[in-house]
Amino acid sequence: MMNHSLSNGGQKKALYKDVEFGKKKRSGGYGSIKFGKIEDKRVVVKRCKIRSETEHLDSETETGIWESLSSTDVVPKLLGYGKLNKKSEYHYTKYFICEDNRARDIDDYIESGNFWEIIKKEGGKDTGVRSRYPVWSAEDQTMYEYTMSRKDKIEICKGMANCLYKMQKKGFVHRDIKGGNFIIDKEGKVRLIDFGLSEDVEKAKEENSVVGTPGYCDPLVEDDGWISKKSDHYSLGVVFLRVWTGFLGPEFDSYDNPDDLEINRKARKNLRNEFLDQLKNLEKKEPMVSELIRFMLSKELSSRIDMKDILDILKRL
Repeated sequence: MMNHSLSNGGQKKALYKDVEFGKKKRSGGYGSIKFGKIEDKRVVVKRCKIRSETEHLDSETETGIWESLSSTDVVPKLLGYGKLNKKSEYHYTKYFICEDNRARDIDDYIESGNFWEIIKKEGGKDTGVRSRYPVWSAEDQTMYEYTMSRKDKIEICKGMANCLYKMQKKGFVHRDIKGGNFIIDKEGKVRLIDFGLSEDVEKAKEENSVVGTPGYCDPLVEDDGWISKKSDHYSLGVVFLRVWTGFLGPEFDSYDNPDDLEINRKARKNLRNEFLDQLKNLEKKEPMVSELIRFMLSKELSSRIDMKDILDILKRL
């Protein structure tokens, strides 16, 4: 086992062997997440399997970016990292140890929060609730009113934009912006996570590769792999739309089908139309917000405004 630790005022910390793990854990496409303590400090341990040179190099890039951003306040602070079960240079388990902010991701915050009031069930009586942001849930056949306060929406969007602003100042592009990659703690502090696809923006331009999550991914990236720092602006616009309207949308991965480009094209067009419908509804209540998101979702890169300007607009709301 190899351990690496980051220093803080000369104090070494966050070695894997020192973590006292609890029972709580999660797993997904990224690997596994476990929760524990080092002495009295709560920590989160992310583990991911490395099985190729490409995965090794991506992991090294993720480490460097996370370390660099840990000097800011917009990510969970990286406390240590290293390798477990090393069988060869490109075959091992990578671990990261970071502070536990006791937060949940934005998607979960919206869906599980106290922001939904039933208007009516299918076939049932109207409750009399007058809706500003109606959302239909096909899963339970119920129409809901989305009730997050305007103040909270502004603060969450400012927090997310600030994360990207500081990441861009460091010269990085995230490449997988979505609600699930922002976390919010009990005090409302927003942080950015998951840098597995992140890259130096100039290097990302050279790679010319299609990465990201369907539904959030910039169409310019999906079409030809061309990327810039404003590719993240498009993805953030989708998240903004979700925060302001509660929009659930279709299954975003429904068109991630490499074997049928025509199905993908139609699904992307339908999704785009749903975005525009939501913006029309939003425009009646929040014209400035609607216009901001339209700029962020523009297919023309030149029409997308800088992150600093996005923050300035949010501060004026």
